[in-house]
Amino acid sequence: MTQEQFNARLRPLDVKKIRELIALASDIRREVNEPIHAAISLALGPDPKTAPMARYVLADLAELAVAALLDASIDKMPPFEQVWLCRTVVSADLQLRAAIVRHLDKMLGIKTMLPTVKSSVVLEESLPPTRVCDEAYLEMRRLLNLAESGEENSLAERAFLNFSEARKDAEIHKARQEKTWKQLLE
Repeated sequence: MTQEQFNARLRPLDVKKIRELIALASDIRREVNEPIHAAISLALGPDPKTAPMARYVLADLAELAVAALLDASIDKMPPFEQVWLCRTVVSADLQLRAAIVRHLDKMLGIKTMLPTVKSSVVLEESLPPTRVCDEAYLEMRRLLNLAESGEENSLAERAFLNFSEARKDAEIHKARQEKTWKQLLE
């Protein structure tokens, strides 16, 4: 789908018509996944000429191929193909995670205030205005605390957002100095 085709499909839609937006996303997903699924079939196929080439293409597609690769049934795959699939998915995940970490690290230094968004929903507790770095810190926390429950994460987020800017800055600085974060940046 070209940019013009996408624009032509998106412009007449309304943000309140979620089903139409989901249908557009589904069409795009199907269009993207068809060649990836074809490559997976060839990569796992018996042809000794096309299989290695398809595996190379899938490895190069990295994160774009992960979901489709994870959908592949490993039950009937030979061990070599199971290992190849596992290595390809993990390599793609590590590449994507490294890019996310670099992006978050840049955002941790951006102190621009986010504009307040007026909501029709009345909240029990209104949170103070946030900065880009504050939101990046919260995402950093989620990335580093995978074992934390949703409730624990929510409590930690609210506590952080209620800190003074100076204390938030200190927390962000401290988190960026942590060995785990520095290792992810390497």
